[in-house]
Amino acid sequence: MILHSAPCAMPVRWSGLRPRWFFAIPNNKYQILTRFKNVKCEHCQMIIWRQLWSIWPHAVKFNVTACLTAAPIRGKLPGMAADVLCFDDLERYLLLKNGNYLYRIPFRGTEAVLKLYYGSRSRLRYLAGTISNYAEGQTSFMPRARRENELKCLKIWREAGFRVFDTYDDAVIEGLPAGGYLLFEYIPAMKLNAYFGDESFPLEHRLETYRRFLGEWHRRHDLAVRSREPRLVHENGDLKHVMMLDDAFLYFDFEMSYRSGRHVADYVSREILAYLKSLGKIVGPERFPLFLQETLQHYAGIDLLEHTHRLMFSHPHPILRLARRFDYRFRARARKPFSKYHVARRLHDMLQGQS
Repeated sequence: MILHSAPCAMPVRWSGLRPRWFFAIPNNKYQILTRFKNVKCEHCQMIIWRQLWSIWPHAVKFNVTACLTAAPIRGKLPGMAADVLCFDDLERYLLLKNGNYLYRIPFRGTEAVLKLYYGSRSRLRYLAGTISNYAEGQTSFMPRARRENELKCLKIWREAGFRVFDTYDDAVIEGLPAGGYLLFEYIPAMKLNAYFGDESFPLEHRLETYRRFLGEWHRRHDLAVRSREPRLVHENGDLKHVMMLDDAFLYFDFEMSYRSGRHVADYVSREILAYLKSLGKIVGPERFPLFLQETLQHYAGIDLLEHTHRLMFSHPHPILRLARRFDYRFRARARKPFSKYHVARRLHDMLQGQS
């Protein structure tokens, strides 16, 4: 990977260069740079020179291209344009391939996560997903639209006081489609699904963490309902999309969201069921009743918890109500112990037992 900041139109490309070895400090700043025949821009040469000079003790031992790859970038120089990152082999940084592509790349002396929205899906799959999403009241499934929606959601969540990943908007990845990727900060942290399922952590510590999460969870739900903001609902929400930091919870994956402000309470109930469904699978049938009891005691929105049962079993829309009855009766997945139907029914029964 090579990083340069330059206003020139011609990108600096390093593929095909023959590595050379250097064992002496040059007398002038162009002695090394003239060996790279395809670097014509004087501004680019000066930037490369400064990067080389910052790591010169290592440059006498290693290949110059490798030194540039490892060069520490301590912010941009004044007046520079966007950073341009060039990768000869992006695949070696692959972090996750799940429809999208995630890469963990070196960036400015540390690491960042590159998210490419053009993934392994076909155009027909994007189109079918968009049609299905619109029928369910969700935003588009197309790559550029998912990126734009994620940026909007990140801004809304951040302004509401919830921790999300920061993005680097002043960097360009050469060779990738403009508007088809985002560069996120990299934070190594444990996800909630791994934490709650890890028996090496004391149960009381996990319950205390869950209580803290419930307070923040309800605050966001309450804000979403009062402001009628559907993008404050985690459409793809479950415990594997929440990380634990020292003083906060970090949320991610906002490619799609709901569209209508009239049905935010329904969307919140869906999210509640999705989170509790994933929690049940993580902690297992023996621990799940305990976590459900903690939910009833520490989640302040009892009306939203009760609404989950109405949403699944007595929806006001007759067609949806009939469809869910058929789904619950004839679909094998709907009758699993931690299906949304069973979670909603258990919540309802526990609430009725407390009243």
